[in-house]
Amino acid sequence: MDQTADVTAAPKTPRRKRGILRVEALLAAATEVFFEKGFEAATMTEIAERAGSSIGSLYQFFPAKESIADVLRARCGDAIVDRWDALRQTGEAHTPAELAEALFRTLAEARAAVPAFALLDAVRNTPGVNVAAVRTRIMASLNQLLRSRIPALSETELRSTAMVVLMMLRGGNGVQASNYAFDRSGAMADLRDLLTHYLAGKMAR
Repeated sequence: MDQTADVTAAPKTPRRKRGILRVEALLAAATEVFFEKGFEAATMTEIAERAGSSIGSLYQFFPAKESIADVLRARCGDAIVDRWDALRQTGEAHTPAELAEALFRTLAEARAAVPAFALLDAVRNTPGVNVAAVRTRIMASLNQLLRSRIPALSETELRSTAMVVLMMLRGGNGVQASNYAFDRSGAMADLRDLLTHYLAGKMAR
């Protein structure tokens, strides 16, 4: 039976190579279990078993499954920010369609780099040490990217635009994470068209 733990407690950072490898194995196992069971249904016992580790070893590094999600979510944030910052630093001029495509493409790359990305993004109301910090970094990076491409926006307009863009991009994550039977490629194309239309209105100013 899983232990009761503080879901907001920070995970332990290993210092030795053996501990680092063990944590990576636990994170990989957690990702698999989250995908198969869903975050809510997944248990610490299943994660430990999948990693071939004892439950005590798992709790040594992660006080609760929320703390595992916290680490994975931070990695997701790093993957997104790295790609948006790189896109901004190219200084390329984009049409609305090109910018929409680039934004969705960088998220697809982040999903490939961090397989739990879409799944964890769809999980709401999950406490964690790094949740607020990750969201702040993502929004700051998106604001900077949009500022570089749509300089005419006021600061207030920029923040509102970034939030709308982020919600559309999260819609793409929801499409990828959903178990519902539907045409994913068609849905993603529709979302890109919606984002293109929205950006066109902003970039025409």
